[in-house]
Amino acid sequence: MHEVRKIRKPIYAAAGLLLLSAGLTFAVVSALSQSIRPLPPLADKQQLTEQRLQVEQPAVSAPALPEAAASLPVPPVKQSASVPKVGQAVEQPLTPSTPAVEAALVQDTRRQPLNGAIVADFGWLHHAVYQDWRFHTGIDIAGTPGQPVRAAASGRIVNVMTDNQLGLMLVMESG
Repeated sequence: MHEVRKIRKPIYAAAGLLLLSAGLTFAVVSALSQSIRPLPPLADKQQLTEQRLQVEQPAVSAPALPEAAASLPVPPVKQSASVPKVGQAVEQPLTPSTPAVEAALVQDTRRQPLNGAIVADFGWLHHAVYQDWRFHTGIDIAGTPGQPVRAAASGRIVNVMTDNQLGLMLVMESG
């Protein structure tokens, strides 16, 4: 009988910890689900006081040059006999010569979706309320109610939701 008590005590402790963890998990999930509510129907036509647009932009990285290549001598540039003068038309079209130039030209087609100040930039930001560092996956642009918001690039809308802290959020995937 003494052996049975020794076995039951760890089982009761494990069962208690399991119930405690299940209760805490339920509390966290229910608290998080209350912070996001669905969008109001369009028929209400409510005035929105604040709108934020989060657009994820892919990071463009230039290839790193090896140190040995940076120390190589650069050959002198040959001057051609027919250099066009200022204001003279040039017959040869300009074409991008490297993938980096092409990537820069493609990136220039993006535009800011809203005319306003950027209040939160992409990257690591220090949260003023929680006093910790968080990674911000988009940009936040300050606007005024009724101000038009354009698409920064072609893409599709992934999610539209109303958040208690951020207001109306539109998440767009653009490549």
